[in-house]
Amino acid sequence: MKLYHYTKLRNLVGIWHSRSLKFNDSHKTNDIFERHKISCLDGAKVPTYGKGNVKDIRDLFISNFYKHLFDYKQISLTQDYLDGTKGYASPMMWGQYAREWNKDKGCWENGVCIELDALKLDFENILHSNVTYTTNLKLIKMNGYDFTSQGAIDSFIRSNQTDLFFTKHKHWEYESECRLLSNCVEEMPIDSSVTGIYVLSYDQKVINEVERIVGDASLIKLLVFSEKNGLSLSTLIQSSLKEQRLLNERNKKGFSLNELLS
Repeated sequence: MKLYHYTKLRNLVGIWHSRSLKFNDSHKTNDIFERHKISCLDGAKVPTYGKGNVKDIRDLFISNFYKHLFDYKQISLTQDYLDGTKGYASPMMWGQYAREWNKDKGCWENGVCIELDALKLDFENILHSNVTYTTNLKLIKMNGYDFTSQGAIDSFIRSNQTDLFFTKHKHWEYESECRLLSNCVEEMPIDSSVTGIYVLSYDQKVINEVERIVGDASLIKLLVFSEKNGLSLSTLIQSSLKEQRLLNERNKKGFSLNELLS
C-alpha cells in the first residue's frame, strides 16, 4: 500500500536531510468542526483543582483537557482514491498543499509529492487510521464521565479517538486522508520507505532543484497532463530526466507534449 505526502519545495530540504516527517500541531487544523467537537460538561465529574467557584473549575478543566488533546500532534498523508485516481494525482492536493507564493521571486512555486511504502513505516507509539467522511458529524459527549482519576483525560481521548481524530465532514473527502497522531513521538523516520518523489513535468526549475536535493534521479517521477479519460495527471512512463528535458525544449519550439508522447 502506498501513501503520499504533499509538501512545498522548501520543506523537502529538511525532510530529505532528516529522512523523516515531523508531527505538526493538531490544533492548527483548517477544519472548523475539528476545533469544536466537544459538548458541554453537564453531568461530568471533574477535579476541583482546589477551587470553589464552579466557573473557575470548569474553565480550568476545559483548558487542561484541550492541553492533553493538543499534545497529540499529527501527520496527514493521502492514499489512493476510491474512484481509481492515484494519491499522487490529485489536482486539488497539488494546488492546496504543494504550491506557495514565493514573495522574494514574486511568483508561485510548485512543490512535490513524496510516495511512501506504508508497510515499511514504523507505527510504534503512533495512532493511525484512514479518515472516515460523513455528513452526520456529532458532538462528543462528556456527560456522566468521571475525570477525577489520574489519566482519565487521556483514557477518554483514546476511547474516543475515532470521533476525535479520524472522522471529518464529507466536504473534506477530496483529501483521502490517512492520519497519524502521537503525543510522545516528534518525527516519523521514512528513510527506507520512500519509493518516489513526484514532480510536475513542465516545471524544469523544480525538477532541477529536486534532483539537486535528492541526488538520486531514479526516485524522481514526472507527472504529465493526460486526456485519455478527461484531463488528468499521469506518470511519464519509462522516461529519464534527460529525455524529459529534451521534450521540454522541443515543446518550447512549438511541439505539443501529447504529440511527442504519442
